Amino acid sequence: MTGLTRRSLFLAVLVAAVTALIASLVWFMGVGSGPWRPGPEVMTGAVSRTGPVRGTADADRAAGRFADRWGLRVGEVMRFGNGYCAELVDPDGRPATGGTSG
Repeated sequence: MTGLTRRSLFLAVLVAAVTALIASLVWFMGVGSGPWRPGPEVMTGAVSRTGPVRGTADADRAAGRFADRWGLRVGEVMRFGNGYCAELVDPDGRPATGGTSG
């Protein structure tokens, strides 16, 4: 193999590796914000139809309306800087939205 061919092969492999690294980082981080990242988006796509949620009691009621459609009930409601998160549980009290009971 000549020096030029070796150098070209090395550069091609290097460019492919860097491109794969960048592509994997973009894939992992996503473009914009997705439903699993913190932000103003609602994780489930459930939005209060009665207007903005103004407090924990409002969040509990909104989560309850959503849970009722699936035969679930609301466990814990948590307040964060950018919104609320409600744990949904099945009739036996087991988490219905992920995690494990312990």
